[in-house]
Amino acid sequence: MVKQLVRKIFQIKNLKLRIFILVTLVLGSLAIFQYEIQTKIIKEMFQPQLSSNPEATEHFMDAMGVASYIERLHNFVNYDSFLMKPLLYKMNKDYEKGKSLLPENSAEDVFWYMLLYRKIYGIGAMTSNNDNSLRYDKDFKTEEDYTKYYEDILNKITRLGTLDFKYDTQIVTDNKLQIMNNLLEEYLNLAYKFMYNYFEKKSNLILEKKYLEDINNVYSYYKQYSKKHLILSDIKQLKDLSSSEFKDIILDKYIKILIVTFFSHIEINQTLKVNCQDQKYQELFKDIKDIKDIKDIKDIKDIEVKDNSKVEYIFKKSLWLNNLLETLTNCSNLKEEISEILPYFRS
Repeated sequence: MVKQLVRKIFQIKNLKLRIFILVTLVLGSLAIFQYEIQTKIIKEMFQPQLSSNPEATEHFMDAMGVASYIERLHNFVNYDSFLMKPLLYKMNKDYEKGKSLLPENSAEDVFWYMLLYRKIYGIGAMTSNNDNSLRYDKDFKTEEDYTKYYEDILNKITRLGTLDFKYDTQIVTDNKLQIMNNLLEEYLNLAYKFMYNYFEKKSNLILEKKYLEDINNVYSYYKQYSKKHLILSDIKQLKDLSSSEFKDIILDKYIKILIVTFFSHIEINQTLKVNCQDQKYQELFKDIKDIKDIKDIKDIKDIEVKDNSKVEYIFKKSLWLNNLLETLTNCSNLKEEISEILPYFRS
């Protein structure tokens, strides 16, 4: 069959057309070969046989193989290039097939969705090569566009936080917390936008009770999820932690502090008062103290380089957190904790 195809190509009289067809066939064969090699490497890394849903995971692996080829091509063209369209279609088709094979109580598809799409759409992460051609909000024009996207992100956080999935391989375990943190950063960006629109008198959407309930649930989901997937360590033993463990703890504290800060501002604007008895404030104080202890460790230079921005944001740049703490000085039951915490922000 191959000989017949080659014979027919060489029977074409137009030399340029003949060369074009031959080059296309050679490049196509190389691409298929490279895809198969890359997919094999990915399967060796992720070990789909260890998944609780191996048949579905195989299709997610196929999508990852296409994704690796997309990233190679992305060095030369943007995501919205016509050359990308068949690859994006194939990747999405493999992803959807894997998703369709999962039981309803599995959130494995959320994990793979984020691995495949977060740097294409900019979901809680920078887009690859700063290419915003397919960024999620590129064509958003109305508040309805943002609320629809908000519900999608909230759904992914809820499913990952309540369902999770069993997949006992190191590379999946190591990435589970990062995937949730990417989703949470995206969620908080959207909540911030809704709050900002309210302060700018563009929208009263954030005053709807639903949004307070949402962020309260998100906080509960995340606490349970991080407790399960974060390597928890006594804050006094920080010097014994590895760089990656340090990074995870900083991000965990940072996320919790931001969620409580956002929750409180939404609640105060909805109810026009602060609930001094809310247990979240005790948890907030503990997380702030833990970050302060991390900040005071001077001999871990690599951590200071990698995650100093989050620590600095908490203590020097978060006006919303500062305003919340000042508001909490009016709570008689919190005076002792506040008097200890406030100097961290005034030094």
